Amino acid sequence: KAYPEESYRNEVAEKWSELVREAKRDNTSVRAEEYVVTTKNGKKLTMQISGIFIDEYFLATFIDLTSRKEMENRLKETNENLEEMLYIASHDLQVPLISMEGYASELLEDYKTSLDENGVFCLTRLKTNASNMHRLVISLLDISRLNTQKKAYEQFNLKNLIEKILIDLSLHIEKKKATIQMREMPELYADKERIETVFRNLLSNALNYGGKNIEITWFDNMIYVKDDGIGIPQNQLDNIFKAGERLQMNESEGIGMGLAFCKKVIEKHNWEIRAESEGINKGSSFIIKYL
Repeated sequence: KAYPEESYRNEVAEKWSELVREAKRDNTSVRAEEYVVTTKNGKKLTMQISGIFIDEYFLATFIDLTSRKEMENRLKETNENLEEMLYIASHDLQVPLISMEGYASELLEDYKTSLDENGVFCLTRLKTNASNMHRLVISLLDISRLNTQKKAYEQFNLKNLIEKILIDLSLHIEKKKATIQMREMPELYADKERIETVFRNLLSNALNYGGKNIEITWFDNMIYVKDDGIGIPQNQLDNIFKAGERLQMNESEGIGMGLAFCKKVIEKHNWEIRAESEGINKGSSFIIKYL
């Protein structure tokens, strides 16, 4: 709809009159609102219109937002297309990766004794890299779904959620010979499934990057995940939440997308996440500030 179509014109006139009355009554300016108008040649323009009283006069301001709106719409369409392509590509990549990982596992099981040391090494690396790539694809799918799938929030106890994660990670914890301590945790109102993924990522990272003692605490709307692992160089603290980034000082497992996903989930909740570390071999802390 656009001005001067009768129904839209009446709607705009009524809205504008109400805004002017409010401004006059409260001795304020008329707040800016967007309207669609039609020019003499039939072109539709998006205009931002505001106004102010100056003594007995009224000054109205018109700002043409058409170009900006068109650019925003094109950008939105491009992003939607990219998200759709990312989803399709990521989904289709899973099948061959699962097959590669499965066949590599079978070969290692059935023919390990027939292979020399180099053959076992190559198959092990193939299996590990296929597994890492599969997790990367899953992370890409998760990121693409963030903007397209809205999930209902629910009330839950974070301690119960983390205990479930720790059970799932029990073999990993045992393998790393790590100790995990957790104090009382808050009740949260959030997207439970995605918050679970966030803490699963944070705890997996703490284990992967050498943490033997991991502590999960809560104080004053802040949740801390601390470890005594390899730490984070000061010059990397600002970059670790970017897609594809990961610590560069060792060959630890990791896929470089987990923290990017965590940040997106936290920001979707209008919360904050940051990392702190005094440097290499001094451990690290991930802090989530929730509202």
